[in-house]
Amino acid sequence: METRLRTSVEIRFSDIDIAGHVHNSKYLDYFENGRMAYLAQFVPADHDWLKESMLVVRNELEYHRSVRLNERIFVDTWCSRLGNTSFDLRYRVIMLEGDKELLCTSGRSTMVCVRLDTRKTIPIPSAWRRSMVVLEEA
Repeated sequence: METRLRTSVEIRFSDIDIAGHVHNSKYLDYFENGRMAYLAQFVPADHDWLKESMLVVRNELEYHRSVRLNERIFVDTWCSRLGNTSFDLRYRVIMLEGDKELLCTSGRSTMVCVRLDTRKTIPIPSAWRRSMVVLEEA
């Protein structure tokens, strides 16, 4: 499994606000796209999400540079912390400008593992834990 995953982001016209750049709320969607692609590396498609699931309990974002409609961006996703029942994923939205990578947005999500049918926290599933490599920074 990749320890850091880069996912392409399609900027849609509906992502753009009146100022002509990506609206701040859309970055959580971009982070979610990166998160789902990252998790798909080790969570099987037929996974029983009622038995072993996760909830987002915290999101943090920091905006560094505006993004406009026709720019080419990616989201980098990696695990920065593994606890007993929770883990942190980090994100960077990167714009490609020629051969340069420009940081647009950075962020973090804290995820808590739960059983949805009981609403109780559970330890991070062992298969997930074995697959997630903790990286401090990208």
